[in-house]
Amino acid sequence: DGGNNPPGDKDSTIMITLYYASGHPSRLKFPDPGGYYQFSLVTGDTVPIGTHRLVAKMATGDSITRWVTVAPRSRTIVDFQFSKLFRNQLRMVGPPKIYSDSSGFLIYVVNDGVTDDTVTGISFIQSPDSAYMTELWIRGALYPGYPSLPGIAQGGTADVAPACAVPPNMSEQVEFQFMKFYTDVGDSVLSNIGGKTFLFRFSDGSEITATP
Repeated sequence: DGGNNPPGDKDSTIMITLYYASGHPSRLKFPDPGGYYQFSLVTGDTVPIGTHRLVAKMATGDSITRWVTVAPRSRTIVDFQFSKLFRNQLRMVGPPKIYSDSSGFLIYVVNDGVTDDTVTGISFIQSPDSAYMTELWIRGALYPGYPSLPGIAQGGTADVAPACAVPPNMSEQVEFQFMKFYTDVGDSVLSNIGGKTFLFRFSDGSEITATP
């Protein structure tokens, strides 16, 4: 992808099609998680000599076309790199909204992809010192397993169980509320997180930065 990452678990969302110049039926492949694909006798394909069209397409509709000339008994390598990231379907819409006591905030998240994006966890890649989150709310409801003590801080991951599906095509703005930050583990003093920057990495790999 645009960040030089292989597809990983997104391999089934990428199609590579070989269109024969001779008019034979086209052949379709999916890369493996490392991004490798192959058209050869080993995989049951016959690739005649000549110039053929090779197309890589993402489920989002982005595609790349290469024209490939095959010589007798040759081995031809064709690489594809998409400009988009394989894992960046989720994004924040609008600014974060901080609560009146400044100890929590909410964000709205949409899915730019064409399939459901399932969230099973949210990692705190960056968060301020003295900020331990104890409550996660999704779609206006306190999520199972919360309050979480001693709280989740930088380097920790907020579990999302059961998994939360964010619908595709920006069809829903899903509300995530990060609530009840405390100043220390087991402390009873609420933390003021106003103006502090958070970087979240969702389980699909999407990263969202929020400064409430």
